[in-house]
Amino acid sequence: MKIKWKKGEAVISIMEKIAGPGFYRGTRAAAEMELLYPGREGQQRIREYYRRKLNRTVLTAVTGIAFFGVLMAFHSADVRQISEIERSAYDGCEKTVTLEAESQDGISGIYEITVSPQIYSEEEAAVRIQEEIDGMNSRILGENSSIDHVSSNLCLPSVIYPGPIKIQWESSDPDILETNGRVHIENISEEGAVVTIKGFLSCMRQKGVYETEVTVSAAEVSAQEHFRSLIEREVSKVNEETMTAGSLILPSTAGNKSVLWSVPDSHTAFKVMILFLLLAAVSYILEDKKFHKELEQRKLQMQADYPDILDKLVLLLGAGMTVRQAWDRITEDYSTHSRRKRYAYEEMILCSRDIKRGTSEQKAYDAFGRRCGGTQYPKLAAILSQNLRKGSNGLIRIFRREAEESFDERRNYARRCAEEAGTKLLMPMFLMLVIMLLIIMIPAYLSVMV
Repeated sequence: MKIKWKKGEAVISIMEKIAGPGFYRGTRAAAEMELLYPGREGQQRIREYYRRKLNRTVLTAVTGIAFFGVLMAFHSADVRQISEIERSAYDGCEKTVTLEAESQDGISGIYEITVSPQIYSEEEAAVRIQEEIDGMNSRILGENSSIDHVSSNLCLPSVIYPGPIKIQWESSDPDILETNGRVHIENISEEGAVVTIKGFLSCMRQKGVYETEVTVSAAEVSAQEHFRSLIEREVSKVNEETMTAGSLILPSTAGNKSVLWSVPDSHTAFKVMILFLLLAAVSYILEDKKFHKELEQRKLQMQADYPDILDKLVLLLGAGMTVRQAWDRITEDYSTHSRRKRYAYEEMILCSRDIKRGTSEQKAYDAFGRRCGGTQYPKLAAILSQNLRKGSNGLIRIFRREAEESFDERRNYARRCAEEAGTKLLMPMFLMLVIMLLIIMIPAYLSVMV
């Protein structure tokens, strides 16, 4: 069996030898290819298509087989017999290891082995307890400088790692020093107090006792903190005694000092002043924004009115009027019939009044263009000024061309606005879609859960 071994032809040639030439002609892809490329070109294209398709398929399969072989080789090299599993360090977590076990007679299985963390031996536990007892003075100090001068809470841990080493504490005077390390400064005299604390340590089956005397002093406590402690103690005491009553009677004394209670000033006036200052600042900013918005609306309105003004000028000039007469006629019609303010026509009225007051037409038109701003109205003012210098020959033609260009600009602007409006609607439409999906899916989910 002779096979063409050209580049990329091996696979398709083998398939043609096995399945016969043109084995691909009856496929759907061949029918669609012939519709796109009738005649011989379609036959060539379908063969080329299947040649690439088969090459990709075979290449993918060969690559997969190669990877399989490499991974199996690494796996075989990685398989090794073990006789022990390393535990986690002290206070570590349990770990689970998956191993395969095989008996001498060939029975095998995969098992998950749970390995507990390492713990201390009895001797090691005794050593650890003694180490903690020796260093306990520095461990429990907290923010205090020494055991002989304690003015803030101690740090009395209930568990110490590694180990764990469990500790139970006892205090000779819980009213001054509780077993959780809290210090009650309000119960201490000016001379201070000495309290004995004991810690009973246990790890595994080993035990130990830590004992020390703590000198609690209120020397560094401020009068404010001392008064707060007295108030808290007296209020707590009264609250426990009067829990059956309808109200809590505030204590009139704290220690040896009388106490007067009052509702603190909420600084309402100051808050109201700040609120109004903020409102003033916000209103100032919003007014500026409102003004800018009105200017933007004026600009858009004048752009929209520009083609209409040109059309009216062309119509009146074509009827035989002069520019001045046409200008006055447009302003008179606006003043008589318009019910809404149109900024462009208002500027035309001002221009007409300037001319009637004695201002030259050229200066009046130039001022009109500057007031209107933009690019269109200054151009109109320039055309009118040029008309005064050179005459009205061809003026109607210029106005018509300008009107056509302005109409095109207005159409383009309307198209852009429509596109922007469509873009802005995408987010509301998406939110509505999400809400509809929630309305449909939540009842379905609840019905399934029930």
